Amino acid sequence: MKKVLFIDRDGTIVIEPADFQLDSLDKLEFYPKAFQYLAKIANELDYELAMVTNQDGLGTVSFPEDTFWPTQNFILIKVDNANQRYDELIAKGIVIRNRTTQPLCENTLRLTIGTEEENKKLIEALQGLN
Repeated sequence: MKKVLFIDRDGTIVIEPADFQLDSLDKLEFYPKAFQYLAKIANELDYELAMVTNQDGLGTVSFPEDTFWPTQNFILIKVDNANQRYDELIAKGIVIRNRTTQPLCENTLRLTIGTEEENKKLIEALQGLN
């Protein structure tokens, strides 16, 4: 049986904003080395990782849903060579953005969350990189 680790995003992977609502990209700040340690857990301890989040007040006047989704739908990943990885993923039909020319984003690619089928295709493409 596969082991699964459910991780609460806010306060664990992402530094909790002062107002406790991650409702803008300006508030999105990851803990240092969070992804390195998650990879270590997944690879060395053989866990599947599942991120969960509880957003109190979602859909209310103070936290409308339209401010929620833009901060939930993207992932920025650090890679060894963003230009090469970008070309490889584009060749496999993966829609991705190369952010390496942006300040503080050297060797990063931006992904967005898609459909289940698109996400499976992305994972397979990432696993197939040399």
